[in-house]
Amino acid sequence: MVLVFRPPNGLIVLQVLYAIGVSFVVMAFLRRLSPLTIGVLGVVLVFAVEPLAALVPATGPLHVVGTLLVAAGPLPPFIVGYPVVPWLAIMMMGWGTAEVARLAPQAFPRRIALAGVVALGVFLVFRGLNGWGNMALLREDGSLVQWLHVSKYPPSVTYDALELGIAWLLLALFLVWPPPRWMDAVLRPLGQSAFFFYLLHAHLLAVAGHLLHLHGTAGLGATFVSAAVVIAVLVPACTAYRRYKLAHPRSIAQYI
Repeated sequence: MVLVFRPPNGLIVLQVLYAIGVSFVVMAFLRRLSPLTIGVLGVVLVFAVEPLAALVPATGPLHVVGTLLVAAGPLPPFIVGYPVVPWLAIMMMGWGTAEVARLAPQAFPRRIALAGVVALGVFLVFRGLNGWGNMALLREDGSLVQWLHVSKYPPSVTYDALELGIAWLLLALFLVWPPPRWMDAVLRPLGQSAFFFYLLHAHLLAVAGHLLHLHGTAGLGATFVSAAVVIAVLVPACTAYRRYKLAHPRSIAQYI
């Protein structure tokens, strides 16, 4: 699966759908391993991406393979935004996390909260040391903006630790103190049909931006408003699609 988008330089971007699609194919083979083994290997890969990316040569077949797998960058006629391995690692950790929840549901909130605290601790250590673990995107000063300006292309250890740490703590919070009904009505369909939301939201934003002549002209405030409007518009669609997925548990809808 490839997200095809042509920026001014004419390159085809290999991004979210490319990384997720290839990861699905790889997981079809990895799932033969135990879920906990898959999860542990995912953690290992998170830390292995940066040294592997540093080994990618500047030219030749290994450059092509390395760029597709671990290092983002131009690869005409493509430009790799999301190399496979870092995002496969996150999918693998999710697979293992689901098994932890299945084996010990009562203890899961405490365990996922501990994982969140550990992840944020890893973020603070590596971002504070300002060296390895940041994919060469180092802090220029001690400001909050610089602390949060972590590498996503490809994702660094600090990016993974920050994003997953926050997500795991929120998950633990919602498991212990369920959100109010109105919030659950928004978060649950979005969370359980996230891929479906992704496929729609970018196109909706792009079409609306062009129709309203706001594409590339509006500021940050308009961006926040646009995001809120898109979420409001798509929540009913995601709710309906979630119902369809639940009614057809063995259909291809489970992957979207």
